Amino acid sequence: MGNKFRLLAFDLDGTTLVNGAGLSAFTIDTLKLVKKTGCRLAVCTGRPETLVPRSVWDIPFLDYVISANGAMTRELKSGKVLSLIPLDKDAVKAVYERKRQSGAGLQVHFPDTGQIDLKAWYRMYRYMKKSNPEESLWENWRRDNRLFSVYPVVHGFVRKAGESIIKMVCVYRSIDECESLRGFFSDIDKIEAVSSMNIDIEITAKGATKGCALGMLCRKMSIEKRSVFAIGDGENDISMRLYAGCLVAMGNAAQGLLREADYIAGFAHDDGAARAMRRYVCGLE
Repeated sequence: MGNKFRLLAFDLDGTTLVNGAGLSAFTIDTLKLVKKTGCRLAVCTGRPETLVPRSVWDIPFLDYVISANGAMTRELKSGKVLSLIPLDKDAVKAVYERKRQSGAGLQVHFPDTGQIDLKAWYRMYRYMKKSNPEESLWENWRRDNRLFSVYPVVHGFVRKAGESIIKMVCVYRSIDECESLRGFFSDIDKIEAVSSMNIDIEITAKGATKGCALGMLCRKMSIEKRSVFAIGDGENDISMRLYAGCLVAMGNAAQGLLREADYIAGFAHDDGAARAMRRYVCGLE
């Protein structure tokens, strides 16, 4: 099967990362094979740049990093930021007020740094420990993230004048609590609200989605939607359907993404994403 794709976009958590820290040797070798077909490579993650592991930044043949669910896109060769979509200041205030009313913990992300309050920190710790009791996911996540600080509260950072906030994350005590509050932000103008971790609601500016970021790259590269191959596992990956000629969902993917996908891959712990890339992009069985 000849290659028909010119851009491959891949998610990190739940898709290609091993224990939240890096890509396996098999996945890196697969990406090299994809690159040799003439396809450009884009990390496409909900993490802001400051939370993308160092080991991913160190891969020399990546072309783009789409971060914060599409709020920021960087071309790696030049280091140029191709797109930056900050939250509207009135929307930031409204989200913060809803966070306060709902008792959520909060992460606040700027283009070059991020802050998290203690409430969100402990909730994420408990969730990740419970989800991976035999693995070092949390320790890897904490060690490999850059420029990220924990504070008792972060409301001062929300109010910093002149700072562009690209993402806010409300973290709840349980999956049930998060699910019950899914509609809590629906009437706030100029935002996108998705979940990627079951206990969080991630807020970005209207139009700051992974799908819109892929659309921007398609225009920059002068390619059609059918030339894009995308793979992910979360609710925040569903928007890639808009600009993916082929959308693959991991076997562990959110139900909404499974319904939208053209193909279902294996599981993250078994290099399912890389195996799908080899089959559908490289034509290898």
